[in-house]
Amino acid sequence: RVPVDLGGMNVGAVVLVIEDDDDIRENLVSILEDEGHSVTSAAHGLQGLEVLRQGLRPSLILVDLMMPVMDGTAFVRAVRS
Repeated sequence: RVPVDLGGMNVGAVVLVIEDDDDIRENLVSILEDEGHSVTSAAHGLQGLEVLRQGLRPSLILVDLMMPVMDGTAFVRAVRS
């Protein structure tokens, strides 16, 4: 668990999960939420970029490397540019 200090309140991290396999994505989201994290998910890198453009600032991004539309490597390059 990654604690975040909000004025003495201990809460989970904000996590973005980018995974094209529905079952894997849903399981990751469920596990992370059960541990107290706030989780947003996307089915491919382009959706992940859109989530970031809408203002989400995650503490952690879990990204699959092999996905349709935009793979993980292209996503990371786009975020870094």
